[in-house]
Amino acid sequence: MNIKYMRLVLPLRMTASAHMGGRMIAEAAARALHGTQGINRLITVQVQGRGQSAMHISQGVFREIRRQARTQRKEG
Repeated sequence: MNIKYMRLVLPLRMTASAHMGGRMIAEAAARALHGTQGINRLITVQVQGRGQSAMHISQGVFREIRRQARTQRKEG
């Protein structure tokens, strides 16, 4: 699977660490997508930051993508 486009909207407070935080979140998304079969080509993941660090946000992204993949497999 190739990720052709990923849009990350980070909170303003992460401006100084946007490069590293964005990379961490994107890698978590790639790990979550790896090995998932039959997931839609277009997915949207929204995770509330609520003052959390990039590591916590990336864990939330990972969990949400995996949850969506499980839900799609059950429906399909």
